[in-house]
Amino acid sequence: CVFVDESSKAYHLAKYLLQRGHRRLAFFTEPACFTETIHGLAGIRKAVAEEKTCLDDQDIAFVDVNIDIAYSQRFGMLRKISQILCRLDGPTAAVCMTEPITEMVVRLLHSGLDSRLKGFEFAGQSVTPEAYACKELVYAATSVSEQLGKAGGELLLNLINGSQEREKPITLSVKDFVKPESDSLLSSLGV
Repeated sequence: CVFVDESSKAYHLAKYLLQRGHRRLAFFTEPACFTETIHGLAGIRKAVAEEKTCLDDQDIAFVDVNIDIAYSQRFGMLRKISQILCRLDGPTAAVCMTEPITEMVVRLLHSGLDSRLKGFEFAGQSVTPEAYACKELVYAATSVSEQLGKAGGELLLNLINGSQEREKPITLSVKDFVKPESDSLLSSLGV
């Protein structure tokens, strides 16, 4: 298995927004039962606690980006995110945990909502040029899980073919696969 440190990712994305002066964050993530969501919530809650602010439960949207879900469900999720973004007393920034959620927020911001969202910023995970061109996306973590998955698979094959038992797990580091200057999140983490 290849595990991505979702807690650390959410923590650093939130910390960056908080250090830019935002005091009220929204969190757009996968369904509540997902391991990634549980760890992501822990990371963002740690960041807001350190900055002595809070994450309001009404500013969390659990988004199922599965392509098989019904259109009505997808529309409902978009409406919930739109309502959070447009509340007068609502958040001024958002953390988006996955690429599809980041893309969804980019589309919403460029669908006419942006006239109500002066100064709104968000941080997320993305690889598309459209997202990077979005002025509100101030911090992007490029997905490296595919590269890690390939390296993990090769390592597993080597272990199986070598028939060697290991007492300790072998850790693959992100820095072995990505140059820090190519990824703002990795650069900020110092890897």
